[in-house]
This record gives sequence, C-alpha cells and structure tokens, in this order.
Amino acid sequence: MNKSIPKCGEVFKHFKGNLYKIIAVGHHSETKEKLVVYFDLSGKNSSSEDPCIRPLEMFMSEVAKEILYRYWDLLLPVKVDDIANRCGACILPLDDSLCMNYSGMTAIDEISGKKIIYYNPTESEIRQRFTLAHELGHHLLGHTRYKNEFRDDFKDDFDNLFEIEATQFAAEILVPSGAILRLAGSKGCRTEYDLAVLFNVSIEAIHWKLINLGIIDSN
Repeated sequence: MNKSIPKCGEVFKHFKGNLYKIIAVGHHSETKEKLVVYFDLSGKNSSSEDPCIRPLEMFMSEVAKEILYRYWDLLLPVKVDDIANRCGACILPLDDSLCMNYSGMTAIDEISGKKIIYYNPTESEIRQRFTLAHELGHHLLGHTRYKNEFRDDFKDDFDNLFEIEATQFAAEILVPSGAILRLAGSKGCRTEYDLAVLFNVSIEAIHWKLINLGIIDSN
C-alpha cells in the first residue's frame, strides 16, 4: 500500500496491522494545523458514529515508524544509508557544480524507475545523514508521484507541505521516538549534547524532538 499523503476514502494500514479509513484531511480553523479524520476499522478506537482525529504530522510519522520496524537494527546511531538501500534507493553524491547551491536531491530514474537520493559530500556528516533521511522521505511518502525530482537548497521551506512532511519523516528516522523516550534523562544521557552525540544529529534536532514529545517545555 502506498503511504503517500492520506486521501478521502483511502484505507491506511498501520505498521502494526490496524486499518484506518480516511474520512477527510483538513485544518484547524484557528491554528491552521493539518488534521486527519478517520475510522479505526478494528473498532478499538472509534465507531461508525465516533471517528478519530489526529494531527497530520503524527499520522504521517507512522510511515517512518513502519520503516524503522522493518529495517532498523535497533543500534544507535540509526544507519540511515543502510535503511535507504534496503528501501530500494540508490545513494549518489551530487555533481560538484550543484554542491554550492543544494544539500540534496531526489529523483526517479526515467529508464529503470529506481529511486535515487543525491547528497552533498562537502557538508558535515550530520547534515548528510539528515539529507539522506529527508530525501528518502520524499520517496516513501509518495511525493515523487507528483513530480520526479526534488531539489533541496540551503533554505528552510516552511510553507511547502512536501518539505515539511519529509523533514518530519527524517526526524523520526534519525531520532526514533521510542528510543529517545527511553534514553532522555537516563544515566549517561543527561544533556541534549549527550543525546545529539548518541544519535549523531544536531543539538537543535534533539531539542525540537524533546519539545514535540512533551519531554521539555518550549519555553
């Protein structure tokens, strides 16, 4: 089943097996947060008269969790290149002429149909790991069904839904929620710096992950 952006009438399969029927994808009238309205077809969490509502960000993170469930060896840091390869992606460095302007690129080979992920070899290892996870997100979230190439420059594109979703996917792949919930505050991982070293991501990535999980306050 293709895990692209949910659509009305689609049946979405959770990585643990539950089936969800999508009723609508909309937004909160005040905050503009994207929301998914759905029925849990198992009957555990909703009925025909009482659907569930979940933020799109949380709903789409299930795709990353399914990939981790299938391919992660439970070791840290997460081997994102290995996961990408096991998902059928080919990883290649960007041409030198593109490295000045782009961190990465997603493409579909026109002949073979193979997923291709390009990364900038001149950037730091931490940035390259994010690029691999982000570009993999474009592929696995179905974005390349709409256009066969994405180029990610050095700017943060907060208004592009595809870029937001790919970043959320990357955040879960690189810092699995279950792992950081167990480790945050444990002996040997008392600071954001300690966690950043363990997951091999930026301190900023750890900080926002802790906020999003409610472990620390945004203030």
